[in-house]
Amino acid sequence: MSTAAIVKFCVILVGIGIMAITFVLHAEKKLTVNLAVTWELLGIAAILSGAVPKFSGWSRRLSLGSLVVLLITAFLVLWGVYQMTIQISSLIMKNQELAIQVSLLNQENERILQELEKLTGKSTREL
Repeated sequence: MSTAAIVKFCVILVGIGIMAITFVLHAEKKLTVNLAVTWELLGIAAILSGAVPKFSGWSRRLSLGSLVVLLITAFLVLWGVYQMTIQISSLIMKNQELAIQVSLLNQENERILQELEKLTGKSTREL
């Protein structure tokens, strides 16, 4: 098997892996919709770049040694960016939960102040 064929096969596998992991993480609510869509599109681009000969002409220029270095580097970069994406998604979801909780607490506070105003007959500014 030639180096170009190995590269194409690896790129297709990486694309499928990215799409599968993204789908699972989105289903587990660990990845927001917009970031999941971005990663799915990246996976599709990787699959197309490996499967369509017109897009994978660059793979013929690689030697076996540079292929190994390229694959290791690409894996580490993708893994790091993916981990940051998961952290960003987690923080976004926690921020949304906190905003909802604050809104509910504000509503409850308003209700309590109105009830207190009815009981005392004084406005909330006078209390």
